[in-house]
Amino acid sequence: LGSRGLGDVYKEVYTPSTKAEIGDHDENISYEQSIAHLEKYFPGKGAEYAEKLRDYTIALYKKCADYALSKGIIIADTKFEFGLDENGNIVIGDEMLTPDSSRFWPADGYEPGHGQPSFDKQFARDWLKANDGNHDWTLPQEIVDKTIEKYLQAYEMLTGKPRHKEHHSVKKLQEAGSAPVFAYFVIRSDDNLILKCVKHVI
Repeated sequence: LGSRGLGDVYKEVYTPSTKAEIGDHDENISYEQSIAHLEKYFPGKGAEYAEKLRDYTIALYKKCADYALSKGIIIADTKFEFGLDENGNIVIGDEMLTPDSSRFWPADGYEPGHGQPSFDKQFARDWLKANDGNHDWTLPQEIVDKTIEKYLQAYEMLTGKPRHKEHHSVKKLQEAGSAPVFAYFVIRSDDNLILKCVKHVI
């Protein structure tokens, strides 16, 4: 899910996808295809589930994107993964609205028509792309440190709390040398930012 345009009104772009097997990429499909896909697995429920998934996704995104924008961050796009509980209710199935599953842009530097600076792992992706063929998928420590710094900056802006660079999650991240791990620190923070958004929607 992503937004086009900024300001008081923006248009959400909802793109369903199938869940691929481990190691494969998820496949984007149309809304109509999502109905057929769900109907195959849940006969008689395809249209109902597709509509609920679309509505829940857009509602979650709008609520949290509005909050983030008020803190100076544009959530350019994000993904939600859903499942069913034992009673057939739609539930969140994985992390959401983290720098791993989203693109966070600074609102004060937004300029349409080209790539944007970001607070997410796009920084690491850009380095890998620029150095294609010259790495073994191990990021230089400088890139790891800069990516951590971007995650910390986003955390501070969204929660209004100071950065805790000595937090055990950051230490584990630095030892592992892998920026994406830090996404879980945001979810586990005492601020419960994500839960604040979700409880107003579902």
